[in-house]
Amino acid sequence: MRYCSRILAFDCSIHFQWLGGIRVNTRKKATFKYHLTSFTFYGTSLVLYSLFFAIPAVLGFLYSFTSWNGISSEIHFVGLQNYKEVFTDRRFYNSIWNTLVITFIQVFFFNFVALLLAVFLEKSKIPQIKRVLRGLYFFPYIISYVIVAVIWNYMLNYREGVINIILEKIGLGFLAVDWLGSPSLVIFTMAGINIWAFIGFYLVIYMAALQTIPSSLYESSYIDGAGAFQAFRHITFPLVAPAFTVNAIISVAWGLNTFEPALILTQGGPGFASETISYYIYWAGFLGSRQGYGTAISFVLFLAILLISFVQVKLLRKREVEY
Repeated sequence: MRYCSRILAFDCSIHFQWLGGIRVNTRKKATFKYHLTSFTFYGTSLVLYSLFFAIPAVLGFLYSFTSWNGISSEIHFVGLQNYKEVFTDRRFYNSIWNTLVITFIQVFFFNFVALLLAVFLEKSKIPQIKRVLRGLYFFPYIISYVIVAVIWNYMLNYREGVINIILEKIGLGFLAVDWLGSPSLVIFTMAGINIWAFIGFYLVIYMAALQTIPSSLYESSYIDGAGAFQAFRHITFPLVAPAFTVNAIISVAWGLNTFEPALILTQGGPGFASETISYYIYWAGFLGSRQGYGTAISFVLFLAILLISFVQVKLLRKREVEY
């Protein structure tokens, strides 16, 4: 009897050890499968990022120290000559000025005007009007910029453009000008087209931020005698500060990278009146066959955007509040 009990205990111990081994092996297989799946997703993204961003960035940085024309197999090292030329190039400074003007105008509209429009839409008492206007504002953003540029190029044509024809029909023909051919107006025209095309993106971000503000805060402020301006100043603006920070950084970065309108609408003209930094990089690298010099300009632009974004984050984060 005692012998049988020992055999039974031994058999049970072996059985439990076998089950434990199955559990350990199953756990190891599950862990391995998890890591394999994670590596598949992460590894694919890492490979694509390296091929299309990291490696070209490193090669571009190396090319900025050469006089490579972008086609020839001969690459000559010139050291810091390209970077020295950048800071003595008058055309480079002209492109900086044009870019800063466009950026300043767009940042104002993309942040302050978009915020006021978002507040107006959120305060609307008729939901149908809110949905329609929100869709109308956002619709240009989903259209390809090439289509946007073609449409506005036709509308702004000096002789056959719809805008000048309408101005003449209503007796304001003296306001009909060459919107894309005037050196003094072309920058503002390009900025206006960008505002029309992209303000819906910033508007949606502000509307999402406004919807997170508790209505009880406004009700309490109105009970205390605060008006609409005081409520906006002390409640709305502080609580949408995180969205303001995001929009400010994005709008500045997009403004400094303005390229499509200069390429599609004006090709940097008339003269160099609408040439932006990004278009000048394109012109120097591809049209001017100076890939090394164009790459040097692009890295100067990259460092400028990085520095400006860092300063923006440090300054704007201080205004953000939590509730």
